[in-house]
Amino acid sequence: MNTIICENRSYSKQAEIHSHHYSQLILPLEGDMVLKTSKHELTLDENHLFFLPTKCNHEYYSKSKNNFLVLDIPKTAGKFATVSGEDMQSYQLMDHKWNAIRYLLLEEQKNGTDSSLMHLTNYIYELLKLESTSKSIEYIHNNLGKKLLIKDLAKIENFNQSYFIKWFQQKTGVTPNEYIRELRIKKASEYLRETDMSILDISNLVGYENQSSLTRLFNKKYGITPASYRKLK
Repeated sequence: MNTIICENRSYSKQAEIHSHHYSQLILPLEGDMVLKTSKHELTLDENHLFFLPTKCNHEYYSKSKNNFLVLDIPKTAGKFATVSGEDMQSYQLMDHKWNAIRYLLLEEQKNGTDSSLMHLTNYIYELLKLESTSKSIEYIHNNLGKKLLIKDLAKIENFNQSYFIKWFQQKTGVTPNEYIRELRIKKASEYLRETDMSILDISNLVGYENQSSLTRLFNKKYGITPASYRKLK
C-alpha cells in the first residue's frame, strides 16, 4: 500500500484480529466500536478517536449501527515514515482540533487531491506527537520528588477524579498510582546505578519521605533492597 486512503467504514458484530503494514487513524461519525490492543481495551465512541501505528495487533467489533472515518496511512507517507510498532498508539478525546481535522478530511473525500491529503496527514502526525504525552503525565515526570495527588493531576487535565483515573488507565494501561510508583522505582534505580548519593537522599528525590518506603517497593519489585541493587551495578 503506497497511497493514503480516506473512507467511511462500518464494522460488524463479528470480532476480527489482525495488524497491518500501515498506520490507521479512526475517527467516529456514528455509533461505537470495541477495540483491544496490547495497551488498551476500550469502546471507541463518538467522543474519542484512536490512532493505530503499523504492526499493532488489534481486535475490533461493534455491537450496534456504526460509521467511522478511517485514514489509512502507508509507512512511507511523509512524517509517518518514522512511526512503527507500538509507537504513538493513542486514544484521545475529540476536541475542537480533531473535529476540525475530521471536517477537513470529509471535505477532501469529496474533491481533494493526494497532495492535500499528504499535508493533512503531516499535520495529524505533529498533533499526535504533541499530544502523545499529556500535560498530567508530563507533570508527573517533572515533579517526581513532590507529593502527587490524583485530584491535582485531574485538575491539570480538567477532568473529575473518577473520569481521570479511567482516562489515564486507557491511555497508559495502568492506574495513575501504579504509573507514578513504577516511574519512581525506575528513577531510583538510575540514581543507585549512576550516583553515590545516599539511599535516603535518593528516596527524597523520587518522592518518598523515608528510606523504608523505597526499600519496601524495591523488595516487592526486585526481591532485593536498594543497597543490594546498588552492589549489582
